[in-house]
Amino acid sequence: MITRITKGRVLVGKVLQQQVEVLYLGAPIITSNTRIVTLADFVLNSTQTIAAQPDVPRNLTLVMVDPNASITAGLITIVGEDIYGRVISDVWNIPTNLVSTKVTTNVYAKVTSVTTSGITGAIGAGSDQVSVGVGDVIGIPDITSAASIKHVLLGAARIASPTIATGLGKSGINVAASTYNGTKVLQAYVLRSE
Repeated sequence: MITRITKGRVLVGKVLQQQVEVLYLGAPIITSNTRIVTLADFVLNSTQTIAAQPDVPRNLTLVMVDPNASITAGLITIVGEDIYGRVISDVWNIPTNLVSTKVTTNVYAKVTSVTTSGITGAIGAGSDQVSVGVGDVIGIPDITSAASIKHVLLGAARIASPTIATGLGKSGINVAASTYNGTKVLQAYVLRSE
């Protein structure tokens, strides 16, 4: 859950008023490739079992394994909701004869389904597998400019150069290099124009 606190207003010139919001983004856990869907065999044209939800709104990771090239085609689709409850999705082709790791462009607050479709070829039990986990980008309310993020803190430490993503359903902050651990609270100071 994201908590917003308005810290005050700044008069710039005589026309533009701006407001600083402090966003408390939770205490993200370290990234995990198996939090949402644990490593499981591909199931022909079916839904994978959801083991858990993202700890905080964030992007997701997808690991697909087909080491023996037994799958010749197929898709994996992740469907869920962003921080506003809007439906979002990401879709990938299933790779053949390799291990492939993908990262969603969307930031998920909730995952409703992970499905496979259009699979052709033979699934090798115990070898052709998929997992879905949580990534490094922690979701924030939609912003259009990275410059609107003025300060980011993880725990009590100010992060000098956070990576900022912008866009509808994609806005987020990545400070994983400072080590998420499930106890350090992530905060962002956002300058908003009225």
